[in-house]
Amino acid sequence: LPPPPPSPPAHRLLGHALQIPNPADPDAPHADVRFAEWAKQYGKVFCVEFPFIPRLIVCSDPGLARYVTVTRNFPKSPTYAKLLPLIGDQSMLVAEGPAWAAKRRAF
Repeated sequence: LPPPPPSPPAHRLLGHALQIPNPADPDAPHADVRFAEWAKQYGKVFCVEFPFIPRLIVCSDPGLARYVTVTRNFPKSPTYAKLLPLIGDQSMLVAEGPAWAAKRRAF
């Protein structure tokens, strides 16, 4: 197997969980802001890890994301449902189809 994409430094047990803003805090920035910062630093495709959730590959390249979600129509992993308490249900990371497209245009 090829090596995984780059990843921001992570806590050994908690992964990147402590680096994601709390979605319940109305004053906290949205989790997608953190993902955008990481994309600038680690490239358009990078990995994140959370407790009890396998490695997630985040793609911030619109063309590649379109290919994966529309052209090939690969479904998102059921693992994403486990992220809802951490990043909220409004994140572009968990959106699919037209909802994802609308969020991507806005972002």
